[in-house]
Amino acid sequence: MAELILLIPVGYLLFASIPLVLTDLREHRLPNRFTYSAIALSIFATGFVAVSDNRYLQLLIALGISLSTFGIGYLLAKYADVGMGDVKLLSATNLLLAWYSPWLVLFALTLSFTLASLVSAIGMLMGKLTWKTPVAMGPYLLLGFFVFAGYPLFRITAEALS
Repeated sequence: MAELILLIPVGYLLFASIPLVLTDLREHRLPNRFTYSAIALSIFATGFVAVSDNRYLQLLIALGISLSTFGIGYLLAKYADVGMGDVKLLSATNLLLAWYSPWLVLFALTLSFTLASLVSAIGMLMGKLTWKTPVAMGPYLLLGFFVFAGYPLFRITAEALS
């Protein structure tokens, strides 16, 4: 029953996805007020469930994956063309996905980057994009998250309602 609290950060991400996507498409950035709030809510919710259900190892694994995401993302932002907003968004979403299974993080990232690559390739073939055109990754990252967070969240909601 404590797992229902995990719906809070997911619900927040669902509602924040509209301004996140619009801002990312328009300005190629993800505002800190949304990404920091998502990180804080994700840490609070997973921490609450870990303390309530005595699932500390699961929390440590999820936090480790989230921190690894942030560390690798920070290096990519410093030395490559990855935005820090994307890194912060991934830190929040990967914490929630890793809470259920570290594999979900890999699946969501694979879907996100595959879709972004396909859309970019089509745009290049049509002559609308070039190799130097920045790609707004936020919409793809959110889509990958929601696709793979759907089943675990549906399961905990169904269990709570039954």
